Amino acid sequence: MGLDITVFAVDWDRFEQVPADACMDLFLNDAYPELSYPGAGWQWPRPGLPGEGWLAWYRFRDTLGSFKAHFWAGERWEHIRDTPGVIGSPVRAAVDGLLSGLYWVPPEAAEDESEPPEPSDEQRRGGLMMSFPPSEVAALAAYWDRAEPLVDGLRESFDVHAAVSTGWIRTFPEFESLLRDWGEVVREARRRGWGVIAFPL
Repeated sequence: MGLDITVFAVDWDRFEQVPADACMDLFLNDAYPELSYPGAGWQWPRPGLPGEGWLAWYRFRDTLGSFKAHFWAGERWEHIRDTPGVIGSPVRAAVDGLLSGLYWVPPEAAEDESEPPEPSDEQRRGGLMMSFPPSEVAALAAYWDRAEPLVDGLRESFDVHAAVSTGWIRTFPEFESLLRDWGEVVREARRRGWGVIAFPL
């Protein structure tokens, strides 16, 4: 058991028209009445169902829908971001920007004793876990554009400083896979001019 995550790309104008109290039902039940355990990648509502043409569910590879994989990817990143060859590099800045823009809190920010920012109105509506309008998605995708060609260079640092034998995100391929899945989410949403939301389910 534990916290899960369900991620959607959405046409932002259409999404903002959904009443907050109907948001979760529309996305998790009405749009996908027969899609309980789909494969990885994009899942689109069938023709005629609510959400057709303006939302898409993204299933991450090898996570079983659990947020634990995402959390532990952040933990593994903390183990390698200050290592020789990574600290001060373009890939560190790009991966920092992507992960901290999504959900990860850098150690230096966690040490700040100031109060955390209040959730936005969009984050409060409909029980959302994350909410990124198109402008924020474009910024996240730009970080991934910079990170993607450099990610493989993290392999040695991961193998030495972050690899584990049990648990989530044990190996570099698992870490890389999660990053690439997030890259697919934000790039496709940017291509369509859409936003991204996530439910804690």
